[in-house]
Amino acid sequence: MKAPTTILTAARGAAMTEYTVLVGLVALVSIGAFLALGAALVSSFESRRALILYPSP
Repeated sequence: MKAPTTILTAARGAAMTEYTVLVGLVALVSIGAFLALGAALVSSFESRRALILYPSP
């Protein structure tokens, strides 16, 4: 039988591992979304910039 402090430490380690995996997955999804939408966003910003800098008469 394990001591209570060992069980508590194991539970904390498991929770830390779960949070680390979760943060990693969120980071990967965020990077994927940025890469997928990045070109469209840049194009949108460039067209708006052109409208502001060079308005048509």
